Amino acid sequence: INGTDSYALVTAGECALLLLLFYWFMDVKGWAKAASWLVPVGVNPLLAYILPDTFSAILDLVETTGLKPWGWFWWTWDGWGGVLNSAVMTALMLGLTALLTKWKLVLKL
Repeated sequence: INGTDSYALVTAGECALLLLLFYWFMDVKGWAKAASWLVPVGVNPLLAYILPDTFSAILDLVETTGLKPWGWFWWTWDGWGGVLNSAVMTALMLGLTALLTKWKLVLKL
């Protein structure tokens, strides 16, 4: 990423606004149950952090055998295809984190 100072400020502002929005919905309005799907990531943040890279490395190993089971997925990184790729990967990582946390695989420092 070729980030600039202005990019860092804009993204920091967006994160602050999202934090405010989540705070308002969950703590002020009391709608915490709507975000219950994020609990496994809060319980197991280290796993959620390293899981995408681990998943990518495993796929790279599988592809070196000549199999390309996920080759169709990364057909584009631009535009709406990139948004779709990001959304599907995020959902997949959330699901894997939830499943592994349910199986009591919790990483700690």
